[in-house]
Amino acid sequence: MKWLGQHKRTGEIKSIGSITTGGPVVLQENLSGSLTGTKAVQSTGALTLQSTSGVTGNITLDAGNDIYLNADGGDVVFKDDSAFLAKINSDGLSFVDNTGAGIIFEGSTDDAYNTTLTAADTTSSNKTITLPNTTGTVALTSDIPSATTVGWHGSATRIKILPKDFVANDVGRPLMINDNDIGSNYLFMHSFSSNDAFAYLHIPTGYKATHVRIYGSDTGQDFYVYEGDINSKTITDVATGSTSIGTEKTLGTEVTSDTTNYILVRVTSDGSADEIHGGYVTIATV
Repeated sequence: MKWLGQHKRTGEIKSIGSITTGGPVVLQENLSGSLTGTKAVQSTGALTLQSTSGVTGNITLDAGNDIYLNADGGDVVFKDDSAFLAKINSDGLSFVDNTGAGIIFEGSTDDAYNTTLTAADTTSSNKTITLPNTTGTVALTSDIPSATTVGWHGSATRIKILPKDFVANDVGRPLMINDNDIGSNYLFMHSFSSNDAFAYLHIPTGYKATHVRIYGSDTGQDFYVYEGDINSKTITDVATGSTSIGTEKTLGTEVTSDTTNYILVRVTSDGSADEIHGGYVTIATV
């Protein structure tokens, strides 16, 4: 059945072949009224809306309200010619068989830059990612603190040496906090007589120690830096001898963290009860 031009007909139109029209196909209530209520375009088999082979053009569904695609228990399938794009069913939106496909977001500005949410190649078994039942921002792995990005207590450049990190030698006298002048806002740790004090310091995984500095009261004090291991009593001088208190020492041998090693700092005294205020180890990523 062919109609050339625009044609109107009331009642049902049936054809056992194709219907071709040179103008629009208009569904109306009657010859003069608009379509009201619910009307259906039915087919006893599959119904296809398509352009003639080789002809380009759009098929537009334009409604004044909602557009329903009802697969009645089946899938709503999107294709590009014979290539599968996506499908929607009771399980959700699926890009299975459309390798490398993702969801593309424009963002708050309509420009040439977008964000694509995609998945790595899935192997061995199906994977499920569950979003938590909370409001917040999803973090990337690069945003999550780790040993190689945090270092020591959030610092990627420095390990602070506190007075509590020091232990006394075997003279039998402990290291002490001098609070005699706390009313004058002075507080410090001091060694006993000419005896040494030692600080044991962990190097964060993924980092190396490059410099050490100790602060105190007496330029007659010196400090040494060694590398030690938890499975041995042997230590190695990594600072090439002594360094004066208050001076930053570049380690002659940088100490890279491994499963057993640590930094050992030895502070000597010139014979009096010298003050130890603290210090630092400079670290850097490997």
